[in-house]
Amino acid sequence: MNNFKNATDTVIILPETDDHTLCVELTGLIRREDFRRSFKEPLQKIIENNGFYDVLIHHLPDFKGWEEDAADLSMQTVIESAKYGRRRAMINAPEKFILMQKMSGEVFGGETRYFGPGQFQAALNWVKGREQKGGRANALEERRIEIEQVENSSELAAGLLKVMANDKRLMILCKLYEGEKSVKDLMVSVGMEQSALSQHLSLMREKRIVKTRRDKQSIYYSLANQPIEDLMRVLSQIYKS
Repeated sequence: MNNFKNATDTVIILPETDDHTLCVELTGLIRREDFRRSFKEPLQKIIENNGFYDVLIHHLPDFKGWEEDAADLSMQTVIESAKYGRRRAMINAPEKFILMQKMSGEVFGGETRYFGPGQFQAALNWVKGREQKGGRANALEERRIEIEQVENSSELAAGLLKVMANDKRLMILCKLYEGEKSVKDLMVSVGMEQSALSQHLSLMREKRIVKTRRDKQSIYYSLANQPIEDLMRVLSQIYKS
C-alpha cells in the first residue's frame, strides 16, 4: 500500500502503514480527492482484508481543517467504518477535533488515544500493539501520556467544568444520571420553575452536556454521552456517604 508523495498532497500515507494499520499525515486544508485516495480507499481495503482496522493520524503544524466536500466525505467514512476500528492514535490533534471525537464516542468502536507533538514513536508503538506489557516504567509512561492529554485539552476541560460548577445544574445532572427525564419530571424533582430550568438546560445542551428526545408534545433530556456519564459516576463515588 504505497503512496507517492506529491508536494501538493494534503493526506499522505506514511511508510509505517502495514496490512492492518493505516498511518497518515494531514497537512494544510484537506481536499476531497486526497482524502479519498489516501485515506478512505486504503482504509476500506484494510477492513475488507481483516474485518477491522487500526489507524494513526498525525496532524502536522500547518493542518488547517477540511474543505467542505472533504468534510462530507470524512463524515461518510466515519459512519461507514467507525464500528470496525480497533485502535486510533491521534497525534497533535486540534482541541476542537478532540472534543468532537469525545462527544461522539458512542459512534466509534475500539479505543482512541491522543498524543502530543514529538510522541510519534509512542503513538506508533501503541497503535501497533508494541508497547511493553506491565512494569512500573510502562505504567509511568501511560500516566505521563494521560496527563499530557489533559494538558492539551485543559481549556476545553475547564470550560466543561465551569458550566457544571453550578449547584442547580449539577442537581439537574444528578437527576439525569438516574435516567432520562421530561422537563415536567425535572421541575418536580429539582424544584425549579420552568423558565429557570429551561435556561440551565439550554446552556448544557449548547455545551453538549445533555441531549434531547422529542415524543409528541414532550421533550425528554438525558446525559449527552458516555464521557459525561463517566464524570458523573466519578463525582458520585467521591461524594457518596
